[in-house]
Amino acid sequence: MRAGCLNFTELSAISVANIGPTLVAALVVPLMYASAGNASWLAYFFGTIMLLFVTFNLNQFARRSAATGSMHAYTVMGLGATTGGISGWCLVWAYLFDGIAGVAGFAIFGNALFGMLGFQVPNALMFAILCFIIWFLAYEDVQISSIVMLVFEALSITMILILCAVVLSKHKFALDTAQLTLKGSSLSGIAMGVNIAVFSLVGFENATAFGEEAKEPLVTIPRVLIVNLILTGLFFVLISYTEILGFIGYKTPLDKVDTPLNVLAQVVGMPALVVPMSLAVIISCFAGGLACLNSGARIGHHNGRAALRRAGRDAAGAGHAAVRHRRLRRHADRVRIYRLVFPGFDRGAGISEARGYRSRPRLCARGRGGAAAAVSRSRERISSPALAVWRFPIPVPCVHDSRLGVDPLAAQRPF
Repeated sequence: MRAGCLNFTELSAISVANIGPTLVAALVVPLMYASAGNASWLAYFFGTIMLLFVTFNLNQFARRSAATGSMHAYTVMGLGATTGGISGWCLVWAYLFDGIAGVAGFAIFGNALFGMLGFQVPNALMFAILCFIIWFLAYEDVQISSIVMLVFEALSITMILILCAVVLSKHKFALDTAQLTLKGSSLSGIAMGVNIAVFSLVGFENATAFGEEAKEPLVTIPRVLIVNLILTGLFFVLISYTEILGFIGYKTPLDKVDTPLNVLAQVVGMPALVVPMSLAVIISCFAGGLACLNSGARIGHHNGRAALRRAGRDAAGAGHAAVRHRRLRRHADRVRIYRLVFPGFDRGAGISEARGYRSRPRLCARGRGGAAAAVSRSRERISSPALAVWRFPIPVPCVHDSRLGVDPLAAQRPF
């Protein structure tokens, strides 16, 4: 991963490719019409507004921290490591399935286009070749893959906008009163349409996965999230309105058509746009699969690093616990010896010493063939007369000093 190599335009290309506006226009708008009817444009508008509030909350994190796979880090900050890990891996699987759908769509629509040209390619072979190309571009350089996505999405969206302009010009840019008055729509249909709109906009957040590779990420990423969501939402409002308008008077309803863009090109009397529309869908599928691989790989990378850090901390904690256990056992053996040698040894002090030798100042004397002295590891030191000569540490009873708040009978582990 190259630090600081992606600018605003390149990050926007990755985000838009992950949303897949061309695929929404070709596949999802008929489903939206089946649910919301003439209120399809309104459902997309409401869905965009809802996700815009989500983006405002997401930007509270994006303005403060940026890293590879930041969505996982944001969830950990707010909900903890367990919930963050679950959400991170769920996001990886979502990108995986979304990318597979994009590659499969490329194979299906590609064979449909090749059929127009008079030949066919096995779907499995096309799927394998496309997976290799996508992997190679993502592995080689994220900047190269982002430029490829930018070019492909720009071409596909431009061709769709040309088709929209032709449809609107055929109707002399007249307003469709049936859509503006929500004729035949219901609240339940609009509610279902809002769910479809949210599904259509999934992927707008993937710019947060490139925190280490973005230029000025704390500024660029929040702008990408807001600008891309607004522009894509407006595009969906326009394309849904235009497709419904273009199918007025056509023998087959919009929700019963498999390839609405191709049919719309024929309805407006421009069959020359059929092949470009099919090509636009194909390259959008390719760009979407590439964007999913780039984003999912970075989420998985961040999840893997977090798992390794947790494993390292657990191993270190287990090692420290084992060392502490051995020290306590050695100290308990010394206490038993003290009790055998000194019958009057204060048992309470020994037990207190064995349970938590680090919680109080350490008062002891160590005899090594000479006099023993009492030493404290706290800031104040207390001296006591020599007690005995032994080859192991011996606690030294002495007068309680109220100024220090130290009870010498609760002696700590000798050192």
